[in-house]
Amino acid sequence: MTNKLQSNISKGKQSTVVEDPHLITVRMIKLSTPDFFLNFPMTCEEPEPLHKIFPHSRPSTYQKVGEMAEGQCALGFSDFLIFPEETEDVYLSEEFRCYISIFNHSTQYVSKLSVKVEMRSLTQIYNLVDSTNKPLDKLAPGKHHDYLIQQEAKKPEDHSITCTVWYQKLDGETKTIKTSLNFRVSSPLSLETKIHTIKTLSLEKVFLESRIENKTNHPLFLENIKFEPSAYFEMEDLNQIKNDGNDNDDDNDNGNDNDNDDDKQKQKKQDGTFSGLSYLQKNNHRQYLFKFKPKEKFAAKSRQISNLGYLSISWRTLFGNLGHLQTREFLRDVEANQVIEVIVSKIPEKIYVEKPFEIECEIQNLSNQEMDLKMIFFKEKMKGIMISGLSSFDIGRVQPQSSVKVPLQLFPLAPGLQNITGFGISDIISGRSSGIKDLISVFVEREN
Repeated sequence: MTNKLQSNISKGKQSTVVEDPHLITVRMIKLSTPDFFLNFPMTCEEPEPLHKIFPHSRPSTYQKVGEMAEGQCALGFSDFLIFPEETEDVYLSEEFRCYISIFNHSTQYVSKLSVKVEMRSLTQIYNLVDSTNKPLDKLAPGKHHDYLIQQEAKKPEDHSITCTVWYQKLDGETKTIKTSLNFRVSSPLSLETKIHTIKTLSLEKVFLESRIENKTNHPLFLENIKFEPSAYFEMEDLNQIKNDGNDNDDDNDNGNDNDNDDDKQKQKKQDGTFSGLSYLQKNNHRQYLFKFKPKEKFAAKSRQISNLGYLSISWRTLFGNLGHLQTREFLRDVEANQVIEVIVSKIPEKIYVEKPFEIECEIQNLSNQEMDLKMIFFKEKMKGIMISGLSSFDIGRVQPQSSVKVPLQLFPLAPGLQNITGFGISDIISGRSSGIKDLISVFVEREN
């Protein structure tokens, strides 16, 4: 019998070995904030006594027509909170909260219990808990040791929380348990921008249009939206309402009224297009507009400068948690080594559909060499406004750092905002040519 057993082992037959289980259990739970229970009041006419029909209802469940609810009832909030239906995403500038429980489910003591918790992203590692230098002496059977982890999410990317636990059994053997929890940090706001450039003879104006959308599942309270321009431009916030300071109130000679004049003026300057509307619902968006013009000392080289600045946004969640987002620098497209520039110097105040009109363009030679220029029109690229006349003509010779004015006859085909485009200029001497994407945008009206 013994010989048979030895022969079976020699032939490679393996016996099953039961691995010793762990004496402790590690649980990681992501914590979420509760949701508000929304309770929008019902409106009723005065003769309808809803409080008699529903005698046990709260006063906030109904109101009279024409009356405005106050406080939290105006937003539909009640005094109740509910559990979230699903695990919420972690948004930028919010605190990620995690509950870690280490439980001894065995019948024996464990000793030298040490814990290390790290949060890892694609670019950084945060050390949140490290008790390896001061381990827990003993953890009795049926007892647990808990941690509450809080860490601000600073970058919108994939993250993971890793918890590593070391402990020692009664026989001196050291065991290790490692568990992790993956999550993604998203941006609560979606930002889309468009940059428009208007060229004039004296100065270049740049407009930045920014669209901000709430991508969370809850409303956000926008506290501050501020654009920080670069050192090359002066910025004008077109979202502010200009007020000349004229009031309809009667003039008073009281000293208190004079003292409050400065405060009133400050308040008027702070009024904006969204004043009093800082409450942004989910999936709603707002449009902001900023105007830029180059500073005097950079005016000559402004058309080669791309950096406009960055946008700073601050908001609060329903529970008052503060969030902040700073965008990257907005860069506009600039033409490198531009030697020919076309600027509209004269245009009619009103343009009517199917009525020819004339504009005057100034063509500048920005190089250090003489040019013999020719203007070419690509009618297949023209849509709302067509050229009237030949498809090309000679402009003539233009000296270095000089300009020449050229009239153009145009014919509008459709009403609305139309782009004057489809132009090209070539230099016969050097053989170099450049296309003009959009010369200028004009508004075409219907004639009454």
